[in-house]
Amino acid sequence: MNNLPKSYLERCTNEQLLKRIENLPFNGLEELIDIYANQLKKLKSSGTQEKNVSSKFKKKPPAKELPFLLEKMRKSVDKFLNLEKEEIPFCNIAYFGADTISVGGPSGLYHYSRQLIEVERCSKKNLCWLLAHEYAHHVQFSIMNPPFLSQNSSALPELELSTNLQYSIFLEGHADGVARHVSQRHTRRHSFSAFAIPPVKRMYLTLQYAKKEKLSTKEITDHHDLGNLLFAYLEHREGPGIYKAMVHGEYDW
Repeated sequence: MNNLPKSYLERCTNEQLLKRIENLPFNGLEELIDIYANQLKKLKSSGTQEKNVSSKFKKKPPAKELPFLLEKMRKSVDKFLNLEKEEIPFCNIAYFGADTISVGGPSGLYHYSRQLIEVERCSKKNLCWLLAHEYAHHVQFSIMNPPFLSQNSSALPELELSTNLQYSIFLEGHADGVARHVSQRHTRRHSFSAFAIPPVKRMYLTLQYAKKEKLSTKEITDHHDLGNLLFAYLEHREGPGIYKAMVHGEYDW
């Protein structure tokens, strides 16, 4: 798949997207909060009926099972983004080392220099959205590289996406949106709501925080939050097709 042109990428830098976020209508925030609150409520209420199928998804899979799980999520993400006929490079996967400490729930990281996804040891119900999110980063780097590194950063061998990149608001908002939709599809496929709860809850909490801070980008500084906030508005206005359009260079920024 060809890299997206620099002229297109310049429209989704942090600098450009911050301007968009600063101009979001505050009066539309309450409606978005209600949408995700209702989604979360529905998912949680469905969970009370799923105890008979939940045990197989609560276990932490062994490392040898990770490539199989990633392949399933790869197919789901590629289908959602209409990339099934594209040649996306192979991506490896592994668990974090034993000395890695996670803060705030299961975490993952995509190492672009090695095309490697690392994830925390967690249950399958959490791995679903986590793998979808990190594989979405692999897709992003595959089509947006090479003009990726910030002018203020050196060409480090490995970079965490939330730092030292001039596209991190886009990267995180897009990856979270992809993970949310893919997780919801797996929820319907397996009749197990817990797959979709983490990304929906993340969006709901982000919107609540944005309301508390009155959409101020001086207070909301985490690029995961900023990305989720912007994409909540964009998706509500234009639909889930935005995620596919963006990776194909077809979205009108």
